[in-house]
Amino acid sequence: MKQFILFAIAAVLLCACGGGERAASESGSATENKDATMSGSETESGLAQLAGDWTLTEIIGTELPEGVPAPNLTVAADGMVSGRSGVNRFTGKLSDDSDVLFGPMATTRMAGPPAAMQLEDAFLKAMTEASSYTVNGDELVISAASGPLLRFER
Repeated sequence: MKQFILFAIAAVLLCACGGGERAASESGSATENKDATMSGSETESGLAQLAGDWTLTEIIGTELPEGVPAPNLTVAADGMVSGRSGVNRFTGKLSDDSDVLFGPMATTRMAGPPAAMQLEDAFLKAMTEASSYTVNGDELVISAASGPLLRFER
């Protein structure tokens, strides 16, 4: 528990100290229409496609249990992310590293029903493995090099 608290404090401090605007020359590409595919570093137009509220509809390879609230993700225009991972809340930001989509995340660590905790564990694991995303209208698919991990809807 002490290690987790220290990790969470370090993550919050890193996020707070690592502020600043993203350079316009960062890598990434987005199509001109309403669809976008991006990796860890974002361009401003790709971030605009991703910004907003998303509700998880599928963890690839894992059924969402009935009666358990679906995790959600909110992406702000400045690249900050937050949401509910099932039982707990998380916050962080998109990564500047093109190999990972999300930077370090701070999470609360309350216990919950076993089904909700299993969903949360799978969701958070997928978030740490994520390296790219695709927005197609009101659908967001977060992927790793191995393939799709998470599917969301607006």
